[in-house]
Amino acid sequence: MDLQTDITINRNLGSETSREAFKRLRARSLLSEGRRLVLLALNRAGIAGLTAEEAGNAVLMGYTTVSARISELKKLGLVTTKKIGTDKSGRPVYEKRRTRSGSPAFVIVLTSLT
Repeated sequence: MDLQTDITINRNLGSETSREAFKRLRARSLLSEGRRLVLLALNRAGIAGLTAEEAGNAVLMGYTTVSARISELKKLGLVTTKKIGTDKSGRPVYEKRRTRSGSPAFVIVLTSLT
């Protein structure tokens, strides 16, 4: 199914109800269960955001699985790395937290919160 074009537009004449139904169908088709769970965890975290490790713990998924879902959600424009400012040369600075192993990890937030 082509989710870019509402194939029923000629029949429903572009009614508001039909346009909204098409948008919901399109949005659902873009969100696998894993993506949906990660988005829900990030929504619960709010502006504090989560690292991939924290998101994995929240949704009971492994780090690599969650990391892949976050990458997909970034490509869809639904999540982003949390920016906390800029350095002296004007480059963005992103928030990081330590993982269990002590490595720094970027914090991810919903795009709508930035």
